This record gives sequence, structure tokens and C-alpha cells, in this order.
Amino acid sequence: MARGAWLWQGATRWTTMRLREARSMLRSLTIQGFRGIDSLELSDLGFVNVFVGSNGAGKTTILEAASIVGNPLSPGLLAMLNGWREMPPFDANSQDGLQSFFHDMSSEPIRLKWDGSDGGGELIIRPRWGIGIITTTTSTDSLSPAGASSSASERLQGIDFEYLPNGGSPITQTMTLIPNGFHVQEGGTAISRPLGGFYIHARRATSMGDTATLLTMATERRTEDRVIQAMRRVDPRVVRLVPGYRQKAPIILADIGLRQLIPANVLGDGFCRVLLMVTGALLDSGRLLLVDEIDSGLHHSVMKGFWKSLLELRKFRDFQVLCTTHSEDMLRSTLDAFEDSPDSLRVFRIDRSESNHLSLQKYGFDMLRDATVAGMDVR
Repeated sequence: MARGAWLWQGATRWTTMRLREARSMLRSLTIQGFRGIDSLELSDLGFVNVFVGSNGAGKTTILEAASIVGNPLSPGLLAMLNGWREMPPFDANSQDGLQSFFHDMSSEPIRLKWDGSDGGGELIIRPRWGIGIITTTTSTDSLSPAGASSSASERLQGIDFEYLPNGGSPITQTMTLIPNGFHVQEGGTAISRPLGGFYIHARRATSMGDTATLLTMATERRTEDRVIQAMRRVDPRVVRLVPGYRQKAPIILADIGLRQLIPANVLGDGFCRVLLMVTGALLDSGRLLLVDEIDSGLHHSVMKGFWKSLLELRKFRDFQVLCTTHSEDMLRSTLDAFEDSPDSLRVFRIDRSESNHLSLQKYGFDMLRDATVAGMDVR
């Protein structure tokens, strides 16, 4: 699933929720030397973690780092993250895309360290340099051999991964850039199941193919009613959702009480985006739901129902949400949704100083409520 997402009760009810919190998937995450983040430590992560801050503060980078630690044995994920940012593809003739993962395009390694329900660990990603041949043209006729020249220089030839799972043996992997892409050489065997991540990025349209696949799984497992109930909180007209194909393309038909079923796309991008998040949370193998600009295409008035849906789905499956937003209205709606389970919500505000230093402020439910009343700037 690589198109629109990566395939990333009273007293008793409160006790159940608290038990789920106790085995909360990702509890802490330390990021060093990754993209625009020199050093940042996140701790006391909860069920829902919302990251706010100005453009360029590093919110999306945090989600990318979380997706990597959720899948520490998948170097190819970097190529997908690179593509979603519309960077040049990985290959031996273009090193900018790969080098952009390293802070300030430097030669210092990336270090990601985490603690979670999988036991946690550390992932070290080191750039591998070597002498390479660069071919350039000195003529307007790029096909003319006489207009071509070559020179040797030090180039980024790949990266080395070293995964150090807590309580396990190191696992090493190597990604080597080749003329038309990259090659991954693996080594070692994991002794624990990674968290996995279902990443929905902000730059691409929702993929109906991804959603249809997940909804088909729900139908096969007879859990489609859970999806329907969740989507009714966003659009009360929904009676049922039917996955299928039309002209060899995946489609989801929605029954909203009309004379015939209609394509779910007709209900809007926001509806389709929520449907992808709901099916991903319930059915994808990953336990981290990572969503950039989670309220994109959604009016703040439906966000309370959306969060209630995720709280209900968590009764059936453990997952954890990390997301970003720029909307104060969304945060206010979120507060309303978590009144009965305030310990499930965390909001992290990230600020970048003029000297490029990052600072982090964590808001629990009560602190966030006071901040929103005072007019919290989330941009």
C-alpha cells in the first residue's frame, strides 16, 4: 500500500482504557540528526499525540521518524518517504534525495532511539561515502560524446543500518545506490515483532485502492459494522459501504439512503480520508497510525465524532495515533472528545528559534484546555 498511505463503560470501561494505556505502543522517542531535527526527545506519549507548531518546525519529520522506528527492518521505507516529499528518486546519479535525510546534509549518522511495547531499541543510520564518477555535458547537444566529460569525486554511495533491539542481537542492513535505483542487502533476524506504521501523508490524494483493500478485509472478517458505525459519526447518512471494482479499478460504493449506491468519492475528500484512517487503524498490521495534517479536508465540527470513533475502535484493537495539525478549532473539538478519557490525549508544541534550536512543550488535557481558552497559537 504505497499510493495514499503506507501499508503504518463506566468504571470498567475506564479500567480497560487505563490498561490499554499501560501497554501504550510507543512511549518515548529520541531523534538525533534526522532531516531538520538536530536533537529532540519525546516522552510520555499517549494514545493520541498531536503535534503543532509553525511551518518548518519539524512536525512531519517526527511522523517520518516514528514510521521508521515502527519498521526498523525496512530501509526501502526511506525511498517512499522521499517520494512523498517529491524529492529526487534514489539512484547512483542523484544523491540529494538520500542525503536530505541527514541533518544539514551532513555526514553525521542518524540516531533514533525508542521505548515501547515491542521492547524498544535504537536504529543508527550511517552514510557511506566513496569515490564515484560524475558525467557532465559541455555542449548543448547532450547526445554528442564529444560534449561529455567525466570527473571523479566523493559521493554518497549508500547507507548502513544498524538496528539494536533491546535485549536482542544487532541486525545490520545495507542500502546501496545503483544506476537505476537502490539495492538492499539484509543481515540478521528480528527476535521481536516491530510496531509497524500506517502513514498517511499530506501531499497525496487518498488512495481508494488502499481503502478498498482494507474494507474488503473487514468484510471478510465480518467486522465491517465497526467501520460503518465509525463513519456514521462523520456522516450519519451512511448505511453500508461496499468495496468492489469498476472497469478494473477499485471502488467503494456508499449506501446513504438514495435509490442507488454512489461512489464514496462523491461524499468528499474528507470522508474518504477518514475512511482510510478508520480502516487503517482497525485492519492494518501496523499499530502506529501516523497522519500528517489530520484535519485536512475535514470541518472542525466533525472532529469530535472522528475522535470518538477512534476511541471506540480501540476497544477492538490496540493502536496509537501520532498526527499534526495547524487548526485551533480542531484542538477545541478534540478536547470535547476526550473529556471522558483525558489521560489518552497529549499535545506537543514545537518551536524553532532563530538559532535553529528546537524546544518542546507538552500539554496534557487540563493544560491544553487552559491554553485553548487563552488562545493557543498552533501555527
